[in-house]
Amino acid sequence: MVFVVSNEREVFCWEKNMSEIEPSLSRIEESLFDPMQKRNREEAAWRIGADAARLETLSSIERDAFLTQFAPSSVKAERLTALPSDPKVILGGLCSIFTGDLETGEARKAVEQIRMDQLVESVGGVRDQTTFVIVEDSNFSRLTGLPVKALQEQATMAIKGIERWLAMTTGTTPNLRVGYTSDPILEKGINESVRYMANDVLRNPNFERLQSAPIVMMYTSIWTDLLASLCLIPSCPVVCVEPAVHFVDSRTFPDATLQNAYNDFIEWLKDNPYAKPGSANANLGIVGFLESVTGDQSKRRTRLLPWTDVPTTQNVTKWTNTLQETTTRFPFPLRNSLIFAEAVNWGLWNPETRQQVSALIRLEEEYYQVRNLIKTSEEGKSQKQEQAKNIKERFAVESLPLIQAIAKQITIILTTVLGD
Repeated sequence: MVFVVSNEREVFCWEKNMSEIEPSLSRIEESLFDPMQKRNREEAAWRIGADAARLETLSSIERDAFLTQFAPSSVKAERLTALPSDPKVILGGLCSIFTGDLETGEARKAVEQIRMDQLVESVGGVRDQTTFVIVEDSNFSRLTGLPVKALQEQATMAIKGIERWLAMTTGTTPNLRVGYTSDPILEKGINESVRYMANDVLRNPNFERLQSAPIVMMYTSIWTDLLASLCLIPSCPVVCVEPAVHFVDSRTFPDATLQNAYNDFIEWLKDNPYAKPGSANANLGIVGFLESVTGDQSKRRTRLLPWTDVPTTQNVTKWTNTLQETTTRFPFPLRNSLIFAEAVNWGLWNPETRQQVSALIRLEEEYYQVRNLIKTSEEGKSQKQEQAKNIKERFAVESLPLIQAIAKQITIILTTVLGD
């Protein structure tokens, strides 16, 4: 298709290249975030895995090997540390209640359902790998006052959802293993591991006082050794694949002694980097992927929203109906498009959806280039306005089939994962 803006003096043309090139995650993020948001993400320091590198900084050989070996979650990976050779297990964890529901006092209602972001952000799916997920039921019971039984009932639903998500994304039957922090044997092992880290590794007993100590300990080989000793995973190289925000880990502590204990843990991690021979964490690596974000320009992490504002088992039909209703809206800029955000949140693992996302990004580029040509032309104001209107209508028509196809695919994903 050729778009032409002309007057007597000049002719401006933009011809669409029909051969689409699948964009990198960094390129997708350019359309998803505004420049400041994207820059802030790129410059955010990781405390856990401080030496992790952004995917685009790797050599083409390293990048291609990672994208292949860790597919399909690798398409959303932002950074990764050095990884142990031939890993056999992928680690993750299920947050029983997200921040948005804790802050709004909706924990009791939230525990009665499952959020899509809760499932997707538990662990990255990798084909042909054993996947272990820890359910932090007792931790969240202490945090919320909810009975462990209620959190375990929710976890039963969540594990089924994670299995459906992994089966759908990887195209294989997942080898999913699950542990509960409320399990007496595992809980005893966690407590002993935290005590060992505090007294024998860090030599700072205050580490044991940290409420988050059991969680941050799970980003060390002490955790994987414990899981292997309990036969929950095989004794082998392991990679933790979770949202990047977990590794930024910007938590602070009001008590200086607790802050110092946490800082000692971070310094120990720096001294024992992931997958480095001779390191205490030689058999562990981490990969951080893009977490779920909102479809408006704020691009808030969806985990900061209440369950009413994200797709869940209770509102999935209403949510997919909303997606269909938004297909008629003009999609550009894509950072304001709910459907584009949903495609990135839930659909990038799907090659067809990635191609559709790529086509939308190309159309967006073309639309704004043509718009700029109109603005710099020597036409009068009324002529420019008419041309801009016509161009917008043309791009609305061309983008509509893509938008409808994405909405249909996301509807299938949500109903398959969150449905009965």
